[in-house]
Amino acid sequence: MSIRSRRTGTVSAFLCPGASHPLGGIDVFLEYREEEGKRRRQGVREFESVREAKEFLAEKIVAEAEREELVLSEVEQKMLLFSETGWTLPDMARISEEFDRTYNPAEYEATIAALAAQLEARLRAGDEEGLAEWNAAVQKLSEEDHYLSVLVRAPQDPPWRPTGQQVIRILAVLAGVGFLFALIRVWAIFAR
Repeated sequence: MSIRSRRTGTVSAFLCPGASHPLGGIDVFLEYREEEGKRRRQGVREFESVREAKEFLAEKIVAEAEREELVLSEVEQKMLLFSETGWTLPDMARISEEFDRTYNPAEYEATIAALAAQLEARLRAGDEEGLAEWNAAVQKLSEEDHYLSVLVRAPQDPPWRPTGQQVIRILAVLAGVGFLFALIRVWAIFAR
């Protein structure tokens, strides 16, 4: 099953009774929404399990893909739930084999990471509660080893940038090493 955007912007647009959706049908969705209301504290959702956080993030990424009119196949959607050690779908071994045969992992990872970064940027721009919920899910997911946790944090890891104090220390070390080499060179010349 592929998801094609209908420009609805919501996950519920493709969750309908009897639908075969990799992340669950309408019954699961309604239970999820009912439970979600019970777990809010000061406007921020609390995730009781890593599975709940992972499913939340996967749904948000699938919705973002739909919003951007990107087609994620059923296999691509299910790979969002992949884990070697934590909870995953019962048929994940078959899905993983099919993914390895059919898809380019680097391209897939870049696409999912870009969707996650775009979603997070949109949340930062105008949905503080949504951003807090996203961050809470990412934090909960980081408690275990999951493929999705790597993908959602990949674009946000900034390159290392030294602080002012670190720059001074680096320059002092370089100056000291340079002075030491110059001293050795002068000693070598006069030692002859």
